[in-house]
Amino acid sequence: MLDHCIGITTVSESLKEELIVHGVPPAKVAVIPNGVDISKFKVLDRSDCRSRLQIDTANPVVVYVGRLSEEKSVTTLIEAAAAVISGGQSLDVYLVGDGALKNDLISQAETLGVRENVTFVGKVGHDEVSLWMGAADFFCLPSLREGCPNVILEALGSGRPILATKVGAIPDVVSDDSGILFEPEDVDGLVKTLGTAINRGWSETVISHSVKGLSWEKAAEKYYHFYKKAV
Repeated sequence: MLDHCIGITTVSESLKEELIVHGVPPAKVAVIPNGVDISKFKVLDRSDCRSRLQIDTANPVVVYVGRLSEEKSVTTLIEAAAAVISGGQSLDVYLVGDGALKNDLISQAETLGVRENVTFVGKVGHDEVSLWMGAADFFCLPSLREGCPNVILEALGSGRPILATKVGAIPDVVSDDSGILFEPEDVDGLVKTLGTAINRGWSETVISHSVKGLSWEKAAEKYYHFYKKAV
C-alpha cells in the first residue's frame, strides 16, 4: 500500500523515520503535527480553576487526561506518585478520564497507600478539560505509545509543564523549557522527573508560546497543500 501511495503524512518525526526504515522514500513523507485551539487552551489563573473544580489542596497537583487503558500506563504514574509521597514529598494526582482499568487502578492506589492522594475524576466534557489543565501544576502522560497527543498540546497551550514519555511526537513538541521526558514504564525515571519538576521554576509564558504555531488552521493548510500537490 505504501509503495503505491503518491504521498504519505505522519504526525511525528519518529513515525516518518520508521517508514523510511521500511523503504519508503523520505521525499514521499510529510510530517504534519496536530493542532491546538489556543483560544481555549491558554494560561488560566490556577487558583480560580481549582476553586471552580472544588480542589482544595496546597500540594503540588499532577493532572492526567486520557483513557484509563493499558497503553496509557497510568500504573506507572500511580506507582511513582506513591514513591514520591513515601519519600516525604506531598503530592496529589487527578486522573481525568475513564476506562476498563479504573477498578484495577483504584486497587493499586489502595494497595500502595495513596488512595487519598489519587482522585479519579471520571470522564468530563471537552470544555472542562481546559479547567483541569489550568488547575494543574504539571501535566503527566506516561504512555507506552502515542501519535501526536492533543492533550500534550493543550497542556502546553495552558502553560503547564509536561512530564511524559519519549514516544510518538512528544519529543518533537516538548523542549527542555516546557517539560521533562522519561522512558516508558520507567517508574524510577518518573520519580526523579517529579522531584526535579517540583523543585524547578517554570515559565507559563514560555511554555504556552511554544505551541503558538500549531493551530488547527495551520495544520489544515499544510494538509491542503500536500493533497493539492499529490493530485
